[in-house]
Amino acid sequence: MKIEAEEIQKVLSHLVSKDSESVEILQEPIDIIANQEFVKYQKEHKEDLLNSTDNVLKLEDKLYRNETSNSKKKEIIAALSLEGSTKAYRIVEKFLLKQDGELKKWGQIAKQQLKIKVERSLMYKKKVYVSSGLGGKNNLIRLFGVAYLKYEKIENNQYKEFQKQIEKRFQKLNGILEKIDIQEKYFTFKILVPVNTNIDNLLQSMKENFEEYNNLIRDDILITNVKKLSKSEIESHLKTIELIDLKKEFMLS
Repeated sequence: MKIEAEEIQKVLSHLVSKDSESVEILQEPIDIIANQEFVKYQKEHKEDLLNSTDNVLKLEDKLYRNETSNSKKKEIIAALSLEGSTKAYRIVEKFLLKQDGELKKWGQIAKQQLKIKVERSLMYKKKVYVSSGLGGKNNLIRLFGVAYLKYEKIENNQYKEFQKQIEKRFQKLNGILEKIDIQEKYFTFKILVPVNTNIDNLLQSMKENFEEYNNLIRDDILITNVKKLSKSEIESHLKTIELIDLKKEFMLS
């Protein structure tokens, strides 16, 4: 099973057709739901937001007033993003340093928008910017994956050797393994891959390579660039595929 694989491939296929020097992977991860809300809010209130950016310094002052509600702060951040100046970028960047929750998500989206606008205003050659839920590094896209184990858990004395083998296998796929977390019935991983990666080929190669390691991994490999899946989400999917296995066994018996 592949989560978001088709969507990832659409983006990557588009990028492969571009001049690689004109593509920049934005490193900071972005909350996809918050981004949708942010873009929708800007679209619906664009005229009012643009009219409120006549004095950027006044907007900055309101951000730090105790009486300014969070909803008003989100409005100001959206307005600064549309204003698009270097000054607006610095204001949002500074504001982000002490924020969390919804305001942090909102600010991260605004910061990315402002970065793109400021850089484009200074460039002669247009650049394609790619943002995702997991971000990237050094122009590589970050993916999160889950591979389910067929048999017993990996013992502590096997852990380091298994991790080395996993790292080697990702290197063969031109990927960089950032992190691996081995649980009793599965392991999760974060990997950085080039923009010209074919996701279908990546998944197939992963299965083939893992089969070389004592046929340890199930066919059900999850992969996404939207977010890190929670333990409950992973275990819920595991229960689903285990139930499917039981049904298959029942039908064959």
